[in-house]
Amino acid sequence: MSALATELRLQQLEARLGQVEEALRSIQQTGANGDSGSREEDPLRRLQTLQKNLEDGYSVSSSELIQTQSERFEEALFTSNGDEIRDGITTKGPCYELQHSVWDACLFIGLPTLSKWDSALAGFLLLLNIFTQIGFVLVVRHHMLEDILQPDQLTQLLRFRTNVAHDVKYADLVGGRSMARQVCSQDESLQWANAQTGVISDLNDYISVGPILALLAIGCWLSTTLRELFNITGFVSAIRRYPIGESTLMAAGDDGDSGDVVITQMSPFRKWVLFFFVALPRLVVAVSLAITGTRYLANTLSLADLILNAVALAFILDLDELVESAFMPRRARFLLDALGTLPIARLEIPGIGHMRGGFQERMKNLLKVALLLLGLAVAWLCLLQPLYDRVRLAHNILCSGRQDFIYTVNSATGLVEATTTFSDNGALTANQKSVVRLAQVDLFSIPGWYKQHAIERFQKNGAPAILHKADAGEEASMKLLFEILMLEKSDVQQAAARLPCTDDGFPASLVRDRLRDVTNKTVGSCKELAEKPDLCADISMNTLRSLCPQTCGCDEPIDAAAAAFATVPFGCPKMCMPQRATSPKIKRAPCTDMTPEQMVASSYMKRYFHGLHQLKLGNEEMGNASANEYMMSLNSSYYELLP
Repeated sequence: MSALATELRLQQLEARLGQVEEALRSIQQTGANGDSGSREEDPLRRLQTLQKNLEDGYSVSSSELIQTQSERFEEALFTSNGDEIRDGITTKGPCYELQHSVWDACLFIGLPTLSKWDSALAGFLLLLNIFTQIGFVLVVRHHMLEDILQPDQLTQLLRFRTNVAHDVKYADLVGGRSMARQVCSQDESLQWANAQTGVISDLNDYISVGPILALLAIGCWLSTTLRELFNITGFVSAIRRYPIGESTLMAAGDDGDSGDVVITQMSPFRKWVLFFFVALPRLVVAVSLAITGTRYLANTLSLADLILNAVALAFILDLDELVESAFMPRRARFLLDALGTLPIARLEIPGIGHMRGGFQERMKNLLKVALLLLGLAVAWLCLLQPLYDRVRLAHNILCSGRQDFIYTVNSATGLVEATTTFSDNGALTANQKSVVRLAQVDLFSIPGWYKQHAIERFQKNGAPAILHKADAGEEASMKLLFEILMLEKSDVQQAAARLPCTDDGFPASLVRDRLRDVTNKTVGSCKELAEKPDLCADISMNTLRSLCPQTCGCDEPIDAAAAAFATVPFGCPKMCMPQRATSPKIKRAPCTDMTPEQMVASSYMKRYFHGLHQLKLGNEEMGNASANEYMMSLNSSYYELLP
């Protein structure tokens, strides 16, 4: 091996000596003919002569090269190997730059420069890298490329909008909002439909900047894979360029003291092994990752996941470098640094000759840009645009049109009946305010929210929710917890059974807020309610009869303001019933029938029959069964008293 290297070194020195002699002759020739042309053409002629000498493989002095290029600074010179010389600085011509990767380290497997153990380890790392990268590709391809928002998923969203989003059973009856409004406004207080709320969040983000961010991520990914693909083509071109010999030989570089090495020839067997076990698997991995990764990124709806997925794909592609840096023998890594680059043959154009190295590199860069733009166009037309259309359709299904209504199905007619609800900008209800006061939430003002004076007024003006406390020394009581649970499950009659029969049974501020809430701010106290007794006789005003039982006449046996609804099932406290039964008015009441004139003049009878009309005909089931009989009775007796 040493004798062969010495002989090769002598041949290189003899070639250099011949080049120097030829260069001296050309310089003398140039000086003799220099005066024949104009002074303006001398630098150009000298540059052309230098270019010819370099292309013929002759050496040129660096001083003459710098001087000539300073006169024609826009021109570049190219050597026979394709190296570009500009302003005295030489850049290597077409070559493949070796990377610290498992793929490139396989060049040295089986060579005398590596021990058998190092070669075996490098071969094992090659197989490990191939199986790992292909395994990742298969997992992504078969388990992470399910298309999102397909027709069946859109149909499910449409069913959610029609079956659940506006159903009265799932509405926020305390705040008066439909589930559709809560989902589309991404209400944090929503207790269910969290999946749909998350979908709406992703849809809103994607509609705003999703396609642009996805296109940028795909562009970065395609740039990475294009770099890998061009590295593979460079590797194959470099391997093909080497002369074929019986064995693969490595020798010291031109400067023996620098530690550089070069490959002088390569055996056919090594070339085929590198083609089939290095270049081909590397190409399969790169192409698979390019296609699968692009589909994976284009199929990502969450913007946060989009960035993470792009990083994950880059990790898979760079796995060969990670394995090499962690496990490759130090000798192989040293040889990669020493070898540095593998020269690539210049392309030959028929009729023109070999392409200049600089022009070849620039054409390669233009080809990369063209392929990148083509890949982005295909990704947009085939992947991103259809997904964007499906995203907009899904958003329209969930949130477009009217959101603020709830419906139910009439059990008698089978028809849908609906009513409007509040938007998400509505103020807190009286019950919500009382809960906030009881919770003693530490609130303060920030820009765009409530002002500080409004917060202080809210906290001071109003009573908290009614708090039932445990006995002294006890933190809580299971008995009270059970009572609250039973109260939540009780109806009006059961809840009214434990109410006091007095108008001042609850804090005045708490009663005021509740009364104003249920009467549309027309009544704020029991005294104000006394001026509007007709409200007590409304079938839907159970709250008034429970909070103001004395004003509504729940304890009055005769002429009660609540009229037909002065009973426990309609909110009157059960404690009022004994007072009605023992009232002196019962004992003093005359045992005579009212005359028609008295009935017409009695406001109590008007309220009573008005309530009876609400009770009988306001209920569809009862009305359908007894409407004819009831109307005949009224026509014959009390028709004039009906409202």
